[in-house]
Amino acid sequence: MGLIRRTIDFAVSLPLEMARRRPLIFRNRRTIEFIVSFWPLIQIWKRSVAIPALRALARPVFSEKGLQASFIPVGENVNIPPSVIPPMEVIADFLNRASYLAMAYECVCRVGGNCEKFPREVGSIFMGEGARELHPSMGRQVSVDEAAKHIEHALEIGLVPMIGHLMVDSMLFGMHKFDRFLTMCFCCECCCFLLSNMRGIKDAFPNSVMPIDGVNIEVTGTCNGCGICRPVCPVDDISISQGKAVIGDLCIGCGCCSNTCPENAIKVTVDPDSKVLEELRRRVEARTNIE
Repeated sequence: MGLIRRTIDFAVSLPLEMARRRPLIFRNRRTIEFIVSFWPLIQIWKRSVAIPALRALARPVFSEKGLQASFIPVGENVNIPPSVIPPMEVIADFLNRASYLAMAYECVCRVGGNCEKFPREVGSIFMGEGARELHPSMGRQVSVDEAAKHIEHALEIGLVPMIGHLMVDSMLFGMHKFDRFLTMCFCCECCCFLLSNMRGIKDAFPNSVMPIDGVNIEVTGTCNGCGICRPVCPVDDISISQGKAVIGDLCIGCGCCSNTCPENAIKVTVDPDSKVLEELRRRVEARTNIE
């Protein structure tokens, strides 16, 4: 049994090792379009992680070695105390420190999911030396000002910002210097790789996508138990009890429930002593360097 287990672990570690060295295929627009054409199967694969026997197949992408990400609290229902650095200043810190910035022409999640709610042209920002390997057919270098305007537009139209160290981007975009770049995504709950069908992933790898310490999602007394928030929760961890929504312990702090609530009954609060910037740096930069 031990030999079988070691064989499986070796097999599933190969994608991680290949991405660290150099991908087998240099990713360009044509190859990525081919991969994204299998988007429905990718979603099925994510759900299959709920089956313990199949979890090893997802380990290179979803374990802590391949995924460290957090969502940044933004939106009308986010209460940021004066003692906490505002979200845009947190984002600006990453942009200003990055030695290189690149922007994808499209969001592969919205392309694959054939998104009808948000424009697919709002792609990810890649930060650090590893982003130099982004193929010119998929994106281009941008300045700090260009990146900031792109981010402001993404937030204005209601997308949720996420910063992370993602093996899936290294493999998909052919950026083999996994230890030299970070990704900033602008996510929608309908299509995003990390904002849909994540319950099995969260159960299997609970520390890969985590809320920032000090960020809380609270259901207020105006909640009428309508349940509209339930289907948008990416980890399927909202229930209705005694006529009120209850958010479970698996919450990743994305705020999708708050953005969706028609009664504005779900609030995102940040503790006055929260160190959002320091916490983000600690989490997502633990295995990479963008400077």
